Amino acid sequence: MAQEWKDTAGDFIKTADGNISTFRDLYLQVKPDPYFPYTQTIKNERTPLVIDNVMSSSMPVKVSVKRIKIDVFAGSYQCRVGWATDNKPKMIFRNLILKSKGKKGQSQEESSIGNDINNLELLRWSLKTQFDADVVTHFDAQEQILDHIFGRLSISCDQSVDHPILMTEAVCNPNYCRSYIYYVLVMSELLFECYHVPQVIYGIDSLFSYYYNAKKRGSLAETALILTSGYQTTHVLPFVDGMLDAVNCKRINIGGAFSTILMHRLLQLKYPQHAPMISISRAQELVHDYAYVATNYTDTLHQWLSPSFYNQNVRKIQLPFNPTTNTVSANGKSEDKDKLRRQKQGQRLQELNARRRDKMLAVEEKKLQQLLRLKDLEERNDQFLDALEELELEGMEELDFEIDRLKVSIAKRRDKAANKSNSDNRNSKRSANTPLYDLLDIPDEELTSDQIEKKKRQRMLKNASIGRERAKRERDERKAQKEAMEREEEQKRQEDFDGWLEGIRQQREELISQRQQRRTMKQNLASRRSHAAQERMRIITKLADDTEGEYFISSFSDILLQLLSYKSESVFIVFEVATTKGAKGTKNKEDTFGQNDEDWMVYKAINLDNSDSEKEENRLNELELLLKRYDESFQKETEGNSPDAEDIATRHQLNVGIERIRVPEILFQPSMRGVEQAGLQSTIAFVLKHYPDNIQNLLVQNIFVTGGNLQYPNLDLRLANELRGIRPFRSDFKITYADNMVLDAWNGARQWILDQDNLQSFSITKSDYEEYGGEYFKEHSASNRFTPSPKE
Repeated sequence: MAQEWKDTAGDFIKTADGNISTFRDLYLQVKPDPYFPYTQTIKNERTPLVIDNVMSSSMPVKVSVKRIKIDVFAGSYQCRVGWATDNKPKMIFRNLILKSKGKKGQSQEESSIGNDINNLELLRWSLKTQFDADVVTHFDAQEQILDHIFGRLSISCDQSVDHPILMTEAVCNPNYCRSYIYYVLVMSELLFECYHVPQVIYGIDSLFSYYYNAKKRGSLAETALILTSGYQTTHVLPFVDGMLDAVNCKRINIGGAFSTILMHRLLQLKYPQHAPMISISRAQELVHDYAYVATNYTDTLHQWLSPSFYNQNVRKIQLPFNPTTNTVSANGKSEDKDKLRRQKQGQRLQELNARRRDKMLAVEEKKLQQLLRLKDLEERNDQFLDALEELELEGMEELDFEIDRLKVSIAKRRDKAANKSNSDNRNSKRSANTPLYDLLDIPDEELTSDQIEKKKRQRMLKNASIGRERAKRERDERKAQKEAMEREEEQKRQEDFDGWLEGIRQQREELISQRQQRRTMKQNLASRRSHAAQERMRIITKLADDTEGEYFISSFSDILLQLLSYKSESVFIVFEVATTKGAKGTKNKEDTFGQNDEDWMVYKAINLDNSDSEKEENRLNELELLLKRYDESFQKETEGNSPDAEDIATRHQLNVGIERIRVPEILFQPSMRGVEQAGLQSTIAFVLKHYPDNIQNLLVQNIFVTGGNLQYPNLDLRLANELRGIRPFRSDFKITYADNMVLDAWNGARQWILDQDNLQSFSITKSDYEEYGGEYFKEHSASNRFTPSPKE
């Protein structure tokens, strides 16, 4: 092959295992297309414009449209644009469009095209193109692409494009792709009345590539077999007597896009933990840099089974990761991170509570002032009653009650804000506000309906106050108990340090052992053949067979203890069966279970969770912190178990092994990708069978390979092996490759249109369009064959 293969993927980082490559992420390095000068020479000489738009381009001008030649190694669909006098295209961009909302106050949407899109992966699902496989279906998008091209070329000819245009199109492009340009979308107005394009020529990219390379080598043969593969399809094109034999052309619905998607899915299935970091663009980069064609796929598969061959040929890709390490506790969590997270959460909650408290304090103070002013209006009966009605208060008693409540609440919030002990204030307020609960001891029969409602509110306030006091006492007791335990631990540590340290170790081991036992029990219960599961089923069976309830009455306590020892989640089932059987065994007694609160405590007793409790986890963390502080051996043990940066880096690596040959193999075995079509070698054999022996010999003597998806290493060897298998014994064949499989199509089109004879003889004009219709074009050596559509 003429193309050199690059077996690396960018920069390297040195590790103990050797060189490990990293992703280059070239899609992030794309720069927007600049505005090119429109020189007077180009304008005066009416220099032809060459647009290699591969993938049928349906555009507002009547330029032919070709499936934008898909260059797997260059990226997604690409459009190559340049003047015929240029040595290389001025613009190479992806045929992708991103629409976004305009700035605030603007109704129009903003569009970004091709290289103007900064990050392809973040916006991939918002992108659109003018193509559906090989056919242009989105004509508005194609119009935007053309506007982008003419705008960046700075073409200014009195609102016209006064230059001949050559545009490539797909093999056997349907007539409606051209006729739609004029009839369906009324594009003739854009072409001749708006753009004023003088001449248009259609051609096929692979034939232009063949023309360029054959003429460069001085061997432009009239007969050749052209193999081309792009982003969506692969073609086998017989070129006979200087023209494309469209009848015997064959297409395989496999292209570079399928290789990229296959690599993407294989790696995501292989490394599900790294799936978000394996993007389509990165998968495409791996295909470009590492994939190669196996000369014999079956034999190569067996070679990959060898560990030595695997280690020698596997390619390791380093994913981005954070090399910092933190102290990890026995439960697998980072203590430093957890501590910092808890501190931040606590600080954030304190700030939120302070803001909420200040806000509520301001609201309550404002309301209290309003109620106090209202109380001053008591002498003015009319105004007082109207104000009470407006505030939805029913009388003077309710007003006093609301004032007292607000005073208590405001005082409490101020005490919390000042971080002062408010126990004395609370007691004094409680004694001062004793009349608030004066209705609780009075029977409802002696109260009016309004007083009964007030009594309910008083009971609610009193219960809340009692609950707060009980909670505070419990907090104080826990705090005092904790302080006492800490003093006791400190005293033990000072008196007998070794014994104290050994006790801490034993406590930690006991907690870890209990955790392990629970997990083992849970695993045993999940297996039907385990002793614990069988014992559980035996007990349930006995309960189910007990029709009189005697077994339940005599043995329920023993059964419950056995079940509790297993800590089974299905203990609820046994409890329901048992209670049901007990009810059946005592037919004369009413089932009153659930009427008392104590009955429901049974559920709390049997609902034992197999998971680790938060309290236990906190205790384990406390013990480990003490050991890290006072036990040097424990410190060395934890540091030895903690992963270092190199281990973390290894866990963030992709090993691209057998995928290197599996991905490009779909060219020869499309069934691996779920496409029920013949492979490249079978399609070549099928095409050759349509010709007599003398034409077959001419075709195989001039096999030309082009297209970005045929740049895989070892493809020349694989093709040679496959051709030997389908050709007669000891027959000759010759395979040549394009010098530049990506740009030679544009170079050939540029060179072809510079010939004035070709430009004048094979271009169509406005008069041709008006006479023959929008689907008409003139045939030439690098074009499709024109077949008029049947008339209705």
